[in-house]
Amino acid sequence: METPISIKHKKYLVSPKGILFNIQTQRPTKKYNHKMGTFHCGLRTQDEVLAKAITVLMKRQQESYQQELADKKKLEKPLCDLPFSYEEGTYTFNPFRLNSCGWDGKKNKVFVNRPKLFSADNKELEPSNHYFGNKDEYSGRVFFNIVPYWNQEGIGIVLRLRAIQFETYAPMPLAS
Repeated sequence: METPISIKHKKYLVSPKGILFNIQTQRPTKKYNHKMGTFHCGLRTQDEVLAKAITVLMKRQQESYQQELADKKKLEKPLCDLPFSYEEGTYTFNPFRLNSCGWDGKKNKVFVNRPKLFSADNKELEPSNHYFGNKDEYSGRVFFNIVPYWNQEGIGIVLRLRAIQFETYAPMPLAS
């Protein structure tokens, strides 16, 4: 897999170029309560080498986290499946998620972390200027971290979406 690259001085893992779908960047999906939500994006790719590299990284992270919890006698809940599948030469990672909202105890308020959007020539795009329908598909890649979790849903890992780079994208139509 490519070496992690920098977006605004932060290093993230980079997916192969592929088809992006179910993109949600305008606002987080409400989940559980008013303090939690997620932005998300699915990825389909036929780049077998890079897709397998992502799955190897995910499996290694999952196994090391599972072992760490087992060593501490904390592995009481079932281990969750990894979020990818393989069908007819295409790897599908669905979805990359970003826990976009949370409670900042120091500031005593809700915070929101949005994934950044970039064009093919690395110019940052404003999410509010773009509309992504549920059936729309675009080409591009995602920037992400692999983060383990242990919560009421179980034990596993999540691919945290940090940024999306589009090869093709559609600006929101202007109101007439």
